[in-house]
Amino acid sequence: MTTTKPATPLPWKYGELSESVISLRGQLACSVDDCGADAAQNAAYIVHACNAYPELVAALREIQGYAGLLVPTKDSPDAAKRDHIMETIRDLLAKLGEDKNPG
Repeated sequence: MTTTKPATPLPWKYGELSESVISLRGQLACSVDDCGADAAQNAAYIVHACNAYPELVAALREIQGYAGLLVPTKDSPDAAKRDHIMETIRDLLAKLGEDKNPG
Protein backbone atom coordinates (compact mmCIF):
# COMPACT_ATOMS: atom_id res chain seq x y z
CA MET A 1 0.00 0.00 0.00
CA THR A 2 1.26 3.46 -0.88
CA THR A 3 0.39 6.95 0.26
CA THR A 4 0.81 8.32 -3.28
CA LYS A 5 -2.09 7.18 -5.44
CA PRO A 6 -3.23 8.07 -8.94
CA ALA A 7 -6.66 9.65 -9.43
CA THR A 8 -7.43 6.86 -11.91
CA PRO A 9 -7.06 3.28 -10.57
CA LEU A 10 -4.16 1.09 -11.71
CA PRO A 11 -3.20 -0.86 -13.71
CA TRP A 12 -2.88 1.42 -16.68
CA LYS A 13 -2.01 0.44 -20.23
CA TYR A 14 -0.75 2.32 -23.24
CA GLY A 15 -3.33 2.72 -25.98
CA GLU A 16 -1.31 2.62 -29.20
CA LEU A 17 -4.13 3.84 -31.43
CA SER A 18 -5.00 6.80 -29.23
CA GLU A 19 -1.45 7.43 -27.99
CA SER A 20 -2.94 7.74 -24.53
CA VAL A 21 -2.61 6.18 -21.12
CA ILE A 22 -5.75 4.11 -20.48
CA SER A 23 -7.07 3.06 -17.06
CA LEU A 24 -8.25 -0.34 -15.90
CA ARG A 25 -11.82 0.68 -16.73
CA GLY A 26 -10.87 1.84 -20.22
CA GLN A 27 -10.98 5.51 -19.24
CA LEU A 28 -8.46 8.05 -20.46
CA ALA A 29 -5.91 8.59 -17.67
CA CYS A 30 -3.86 11.08 -19.71
CA SER A 31 -3.20 11.94 -23.32
CA VAL A 32 0.22 12.34 -24.88
CA ASP A 33 -0.75 13.18 -28.46
CA ASP A 34 0.82 16.65 -28.31
CA CYS A 35 4.07 15.60 -26.62
CA GLY A 36 6.36 15.28 -29.61
CA ALA A 37 8.05 12.46 -31.46
CA ASP A 38 8.91 10.47 -28.33
CA ALA A 39 5.37 10.57 -26.91
CA ALA A 40 4.62 6.87 -27.47
CA GLN A 41 7.83 5.71 -25.81
CA ASN A 42 7.36 8.15 -22.93
CA ALA A 43 3.74 7.08 -22.41
CA ALA A 44 4.73 3.40 -22.36
CA TYR A 45 7.41 4.22 -19.78
CA ILE A 46 4.92 6.17 -17.64
CA VAL A 47 2.53 3.21 -17.70
CA HIS A 48 5.31 0.78 -16.78
CA ALA A 49 6.56 2.97 -13.91
CA CYS A 50 3.11 3.72 -12.51
CA ASN A 51 2.03 0.09 -12.55
CA ALA A 52 5.26 -0.99 -10.80
CA TYR A 53 5.23 1.80 -8.19
CA PRO A 54 3.01 0.15 -5.51
CA GLU A 55 4.99 -3.10 -5.71
CA LEU A 56 8.32 -1.31 -5.48
CA VAL A 57 7.23 0.65 -2.39
CA ALA A 58 5.94 -2.55 -0.78
CA ALA A 59 9.22 -4.33 -1.56
CA LEU A 60 11.26 -1.47 -0.06
CA ARG A 61 9.18 -1.59 3.11
CA GLU A 62 9.59 -5.36 3.35
CA ILE A 63 13.36 -5.13 2.87
CA GLN A 64 13.44 -2.34 5.43
CA GLY A 65 11.67 -4.59 7.91
CA TYR A 66 14.06 -7.49 7.36
CA ALA A 67 17.15 -5.31 7.42
CA GLY A 68 16.02 -3.89 10.74
CA LEU A 69 15.99 -7.41 12.19
CA LEU A 70 19.68 -7.94 11.42
CA VAL A 71 21.64 -7.41 14.58
CA PRO A 72 25.35 -7.66 13.81
CA THR A 73 27.86 -6.91 16.50
CA LYS A 74 28.39 -3.20 17.03
CA ASP A 75 31.79 -2.87 15.36
CA SER A 76 31.39 -5.41 12.54
CA PRO A 77 31.42 -4.29 8.89
CA ASP A 78 27.91 -5.76 8.61
CA ALA A 79 26.59 -3.13 11.01
CA ALA A 80 27.75 -0.36 8.68
CA LYS A 81 26.24 -2.16 5.66
CA ARG A 82 22.93 -2.62 7.46
CA ASP A 83 22.86 1.02 8.54
CA HIS A 84 23.66 2.13 4.97
CA ILE A 85 20.83 -0.03 3.56
CA MET A 86 18.39 1.28 6.15
CA GLU A 87 19.38 4.89 5.48
CA THR A 88 19.15 4.43 1.70
CA ILE A 89 15.66 2.92 1.94
CA ARG A 90 14.48 5.56 4.41
CA ASP A 91 15.79 8.36 2.16
CA LEU A 92 14.21 6.88 -0.97
CA LEU A 93 10.83 6.39 0.70
CA ALA A 94 10.98 10.00 1.95
CA LYS A 95 11.90 11.26 -1.53
CA LEU A 96 8.86 9.41 -2.91
CA GLY A 97 6.61 10.85 -0.19
CA GLU A 98 6.17 7.32 1.20
CA ASP A 99 8.01 7.79 4.48
CA LYS A 100 4.84 7.37 6.52
CA ASN A 101 3.25 3.93 6.45
CA PRO A 102 -0.37 4.37 5.31
CA GLY A 103 -1.51 1.24 7.17
